[in-house]
Amino acid sequence: MNMKRWLACLMALVVAACGTAQRPAPEPKQTTAPISTATAAPKKSARDYWPTNGWRTAQPEDHGIDPAKLKQADDVIFSKLPNVYSLLVVRHGYIVFEKYYAGSDQTANFGLRSATKSFASALIGIALRDGYLKSVDQKLGDLLPEYFTRTTDLRKADITVRHLLNMTSGFEWDESNAYLRLTPGVPIGQTIIDLPLANPPGQAFNYSSVASQLLSILFTKLTGKTMWDVAAQELFKPIGIPNTHWPADRDGNSEAYSGLVMPARELAKFGFLYLNGGEWDGRQVIPADYVRASTSWDEAVKLLNGGGYGFLWWLDSDRRHDAFFAAGYGGQYVYVAPELDLLVVMTGNPQLQESELQPSRYIITDYILPAVTPDAKIGRR
Repeated sequence: MNMKRWLACLMALVVAACGTAQRPAPEPKQTTAPISTATAAPKKSARDYWPTNGWRTAQPEDHGIDPAKLKQADDVIFSKLPNVYSLLVVRHGYIVFEKYYAGSDQTANFGLRSATKSFASALIGIALRDGYLKSVDQKLGDLLPEYFTRTTDLRKADITVRHLLNMTSGFEWDESNAYLRLTPGVPIGQTIIDLPLANPPGQAFNYSSVASQLLSILFTKLTGKTMWDVAAQELFKPIGIPNTHWPADRDGNSEAYSGLVMPARELAKFGFLYLNGGEWDGRQVIPADYVRASTSWDEAVKLLNGGGYGFLWWLDSDRRHDAFFAAGYGGQYVYVAPELDLLVVMTGNPQLQESELQPSRYIITDYILPAVTPDAKIGRR
């Protein structure tokens, strides 16, 4: 990918995570507790099937969901949200609602934008699983020493993998005006490290796509492969996602901050993997402790709007039920509510100007969640 296109991609990431211009101050929870990366022994799953080769469908009422409320959600999308492309609801492992809009269909590939970051997080979990990383608390000064030979701010060497994952690296960065000035012959990783620090590492949340890209650069160095290379065999293949397009930056590293494309049903498989704690049909694809740390309030940076941010996953601020979600510009969502055994996929138009954006996550929080009977056991063994 040439420099002009890469810069254009970054500039397009306007508040790329949730479609909101809020940048709330955090109350970060700093922890050095180790995350176990031991792969759990295969266990007999309680699921009656796994959607590796395709999803099964069922009626919503058979899985404790009120179809009338789903119809209300459908009506609101149709009448008020012309830029929503798809809505897919999975309960107990069955698709109980699936609808496509604006000319999209089940075969359409949707641009995930910043929801790509949650896939990058999964790849860091796999690097931990396979021993390429020892801990999320390893420092960049130790892992990427070649980028610290000319820096005059020695605090940067103390930035950890955890800080990159939870957006507390401290780099001075304005996501709403995302622009990284590249110099011919200078690696992108060096350019990012050379950015000034606005805060000491670990002290303040600031959403930053360039910090996410450092994870991809680090991943390539540690494994000798790109995130795309490893995802094809170690993430997509085990859960039945056909290998898809994952663009690279100028230096050949997968774009950890944006770029993945896939159909809604395949995106739902990724959500289902996290709904099941990183396990898929008896295989622990991502370490369970890493999945928990990535998506739990105990580990998350707390935001003043009531929400939280884990390891490249957002935590739901509504708190009706503990939930977490991947999010991308234009209304891309993978929303996971483990207490309800529920996941929701929504996709939207990623080409909108900021002035054209419409909030859409309320379809999930105001219509889908209230439709679910929490104690429904139908469909589970």
